[in-house]
Amino acid sequence: AKTVGALLKQLSEKLDVVRNQAGTILQNILTSDEPYVPFIYGRQYLSDALSLGKRQEINWANPETTFPLIIRAMNLDEFFDDILSGIVISVGGLTESVAKHSTKSFLEYLRELKKKKALGKISKVGHGFIRLFDTHSKDVRVILPLLVT
Repeated sequence: AKTVGALLKQLSEKLDVVRNQAGTILQNILTSDEPYVPFIYGRQYLSDALSLGKRQEINWANPETTFPLIIRAMNLDEFFDDILSGIVISVGGLTESVAKHSTKSFLEYLRELKKKKALGKISKVGHGFIRLFDTHSKDVRVILPLLVT
């Protein structure tokens, strides 16, 4: 779970080249039959959330493609914090395209939670922000984007 969580975090971060590599590796791990990688928590849910069965080639470097997919994977509790920490870096980032698409996807996710009256999940996002503040209190690379978010 730690390896998949780390890949999901990288997939939700701001650098195109990092997202592309993380997405490609994650796609290979989740879909490969030769060799098959066993014991991946939420394999089918992740595959569905990331639309791995519907597309042959996914341009993971493209923020317009990647962020709506990665946001759907936030519903897996096991990887929520990993994805949230990556999204925070992207939303608060300086790259216009990444910030625009990550913000749009994240706000749509929050609006959907509000619409469903999923107060527990909304609270979970707030608690996730607080954990990030606590964990990275001296890391400007995380704190500044978190304040922007």
